[in-house]
Amino acid sequence: TGSPAPTTLLLTEADEMIALGAKTTLLDLGDILSGKPQVLIFTGRETRSVTVVSKVLQHDPLRHTLKPDGEYPASIPQQAWPVASHLKTSLLVKLYRRIHTTSMLVIADDEEIADYLAHRLRTVESSAATLYNNDSAERQTSLRNRFEAGEIKLLLLAGNIPAKLRVEKVTHVVNYGLPSDITVYFNMLHRVPRAVHLNLVSPREEERVLEIEDRIGRPLFRDFLPDFDYSQQERKRERPSRPKRKRRPSRHLGKPPSKKHEWDPETPRTWGDRNAPRKDPAKIPLAEWSPEPLPGISTEQKASSNPTTAKPAARGRPSRRRRGGRRSRNNKK
Repeated sequence: TGSPAPTTLLLTEADEMIALGAKTTLLDLGDILSGKPQVLIFTGRETRSVTVVSKVLQHDPLRHTLKPDGEYPASIPQQAWPVASHLKTSLLVKLYRRIHTTSMLVIADDEEIADYLAHRLRTVESSAATLYNNDSAERQTSLRNRFEAGEIKLLLLAGNIPAKLRVEKVTHVVNYGLPSDITVYFNMLHRVPRAVHLNLVSPREEERVLEIEDRIGRPLFRDFLPDFDYSQQERKRERPSRPKRKRRPSRHLGKPPSKKHEWDPETPRTWGDRNAPRKDPAKIPLAEWSPEPLPGISTEQKASSNPTTAKPAARGRPSRRRRGGRRSRNNKK
């Protein structure tokens, strides 16, 4: 295009750039560069893709390995990934798909969260496993050996890194939540100085990030994924809806149904009402109770005071009638 060709090309975090899909663009730079410009490539680890880019862009490169010193935390690569608390798991899954790792540690607050993350990460990586503190010695030894041998690429821990776990080949350490005690964070930096430490930071953990930056004397690099939706709202757990019971129509149309054990003001409180309160009669002491004698069964009824209207008592068996009003044959005769 008429512009002068660059004389120096600087590529930082080349492994991360390639992991994010910039390998094709870096290889195309070989056609743009003319002559033998000075090309500097910085990478956290020398992967096969980094070697291919180096052969295209560099001529007789000189390799220098800088060993980070655990005594100086500022020399250890650290990143802060601001994200809402309810989106941490989704971002972690997205990051793991983007970052080509050979060995990763994920530090959770407790074993329950670590177990949940293991189930989610198995959807993209079947070799994810959780190392529990209360596991048997045989299982812990088996998981450590498989992780160190590369059979398990992603190991989830709760709280801290075990002392017996070898971390020389660990490439990334993900802090799912920053510890409340910043000393624990710096102990992990000293323990794994060669790895890239990714911190998923929620707004509530901003003060801890500032405290870390004060200790190391420099700000942490804030990073984000361009194709990740950070505006997702937290989903509320939906409870299964129960079918509503149909209410029976009220007997009194046009009136609101009265509540149970409550009186309708328009309903009289009588003894005939099924729901009416029944008061117990006053109790009489047993010593003062004198019931009236009942009349005898054979006592004749008293005659009426008017003798003309009085009817003589019928003798014999009284006549009976059947149902339907017909008299019996005996009475007819």
